[in-house]
Amino acid sequence: MVSNENILQMIQGKKTLEFFAPKSDEVWVSETFYSVQGEGKYAGVPAVFLRTQGCNLLCRWPCDTIPVWKEGRLYSYEELYKLWKRNEWVGSFEKGAHLVLTGGEPMERQEELTGFLTFLRDKGLGSFVEVETNTTTSPKPSFDAFIQHYTCSPKLSNSGMPVGRRRRVEVIENFIENDRAVFKFVIDARSDLKELLDDYIEPFGISPSRVYLMPEATSEAELREKSIWLIEICKAHSFNYSPRLQLSIWNRLTGV
Repeated sequence: MVSNENILQMIQGKKTLEFFAPKSDEVWVSETFYSVQGEGKYAGVPAVFLRTQGCNLLCRWPCDTIPVWKEGRLYSYEELYKLWKRNEWVGSFEKGAHLVLTGGEPMERQEELTGFLTFLRDKGLGSFVEVETNTTTSPKPSFDAFIQHYTCSPKLSNSGMPVGRRRRVEVIENFIENDRAVFKFVIDARSDLKELLDDYIEPFGISPSRVYLMPEATSEAELREKSIWLIEICKAHSFNYSPRLQLSIWNRLTGV
């Protein structure tokens, strides 16, 4: 069990994820499930989700709360593969389902995940692999070779994180050069637009066609309310609107 003290020390920059690093052929998993992608470019596509434990940020959004960090377990690659096989998820990849690596922050688990993706490849299992990242860590070549799509989600000040922790210029520039990456921003209020334009879109020259705006919401009702005005912002700037199907369909944030 990961202690609150260790988590808080890591969030404050006093520890790294090495404090619960796995041994070889293992990966820390918060949850894994089969559903449809709820957000971004591939919303609606069937997908097996692998949510890794641990993150280098602690945003105020529910995805990165301490309980989500503490839930889960350490799986060997073989155990995880057998779990997917028992649930008949392995066959879904053969039919076109994606594999979504999310978190937490999966880019902080690249060594583990590269090993697992290699393991799957050696089993003869191929899939379209998506990564959902907070855009503070660049991909290593060995990991990047397995990835077909990155959903980069740089955090705005509405995340509650200091700018020095959440905005990494070199990493953002790296992903801009990667034509497999799109950029998804969580919008909480209309006033977030100015920060989005001033800190990201204009200085980095991000094409509107690669930008997805998603409402911050924790319930179906809140999502519906914010979507109405956020879609108008998307129309005005030619940005893409990102749904949150897990809320609009199941009224839940994780596990669906």
